Amino acid sequence: MAERIGEPPKGVGYPVWAWHTWEFERKAPDPDSAAFLRRTEEKVLFTLEIPDNRVVLTDFDAWQGVMMHTFVSAAETEEEFAALDDLISGLSEDEFEAEIVASWENVFLTDPVENAYITRGKFVQATFWEIRKEYVKETAVLPANA
Repeated sequence: MAERIGEPPKGVGYPVWAWHTWEFERKAPDPDSAAFLRRTEEKVLFTLEIPDNRVVLTDFDAWQGVMMHTFVSAAETEEEFAALDDLISGLSEDEFEAEIVASWENVFLTDPVENAYITRGKFVQATFWEIRKEYVKETAVLPANA
């Protein structure tokens, strides 16, 4: 995040996480869907509008590859997948590890693509350092549902 949007403001230790895109649309998921934890008490849902230069967007599904220490492909066609497979199959263990880590840059690819080879941009997460008053466009109180 620091490389993409700068260092955190003084006193900020962790980023804020939010949904940016849900099912290829710029919207939040239904708060009563499985995407949200059950609420044992009221919660507040914020709708935010944050300047692009203050947000890091990543593909949620691709991010799972980083979390599981696997290769995150950017291939969109059969030919690209075949070329990638050829490249990877000839690598040493150290070279393959380096390719895995380098592939993690692909989490930042969020333009929508959906075909037989890849789905990208369907679920996009946003991380940012702070919520400022001017970012808040709407709030809603979500009642407990557990």
